[in-house]
Amino acid sequence: MKQHFHAPNYILLFTILGIVVFGFIMLSSASSVTAFQEFNDSNALVKKQIVSGIIGLLALLVCLRLDYHIWKKIAFPLLMLSF
Repeated sequence: MKQHFHAPNYILLFTILGIVVFGFIMLSSASSVTAFQEFNDSNALVKKQIVSGIIGLLALLVCLRLDYHIWKKIAFPLLMLSF
């Protein structure tokens, strides 16, 4: 089976990245006092969220390389697994 890699939708990609960065900024603003009280570091919650964001970005890069037809084959088993 020959794999064809298509370019991602850059408008959607940059829109999502912008929303994620905006979320980091809002989290930093909203949780700095609480994080300082609980963890003695005002950026502790933002750091945890950034680690999760990096993991999500790595998953995105892996999924970009997968042939999307694979998901069609395993969609029903994944649905049953989720139940």
